[in-house]
Amino acid sequence: VFIGTGAKILGNLSFSGGNDDLIFEAGSTASGGINGGGGVNNLTLQGAAGSNDTLPGSITNFSTLTKDGLGQWTVSGSLSGFTIVTVKNGVLALTGNNAGYTGNLVVNPTGILEARAQSLPTKTPASANVNNVQNDGLVRFTQTDNGTYTGQITGAGSVVKLGAGVLTLTVSASSDVHPASRRALDAFGELEVEVGGVLEICSNVLVKFHNDAVITMTADY
Repeated sequence: VFIGTGAKILGNLSFSGGNDDLIFEAGSTASGGINGGGGVNNLTLQGAAGSNDTLPGSITNFSTLTKDGLGQWTVSGSLSGFTIVTVKNGVLALTGNNAGYTGNLVVNPTGILEARAQSLPTKTPASANVNNVQNDGLVRFTQTDNGTYTGQITGAGSVVKLGAGVLTLTVSASSDVHPASRRALDAFGELEVEVGGVLEICSNVLVKFHNDAVITMTADY
């Protein structure tokens, strides 16, 4: 099912049984919740250069979520229920509560994942917080307020922290059950903190950078 550019779904959208593929093109939206129904269902958010669109409602009974094409899509509901979320191209912004998300979140080399620390996925118990985000592109913390992230970001990609709020990387003491989960950030890419921003790394947390990694702290002179 294609929801074309300029199309608006007023209210909820629900499918019945069977496998469904739902594609939202740039400039389209749905005002209510989206229910994939039975079967194996896939949701694709297709962006275009300069586009910035939002799905404001809940999304249930879908196996995969794929952000493709240039431009940005914002998902304000929870990712709960998705088996895998992939940012292939452009920007996928998360603004909902994704605590307890147990699926995979993958950022491809040409993809950007944007969120406050409070909206990035974490798992329960804390010892399960391993490879919460597989980042081979860019993870962008938009931290206008103070936020703490207890998950783990791995991969060859880069991490950028924007905004004047304090970003804290930490892990629960119970994560000692799984030593790998003590690595809040395990990256081959770049960590950048903009002017006026604060990055706080708690004790007992390992931030690991591999060969050719870059750490950039911009400042006023």
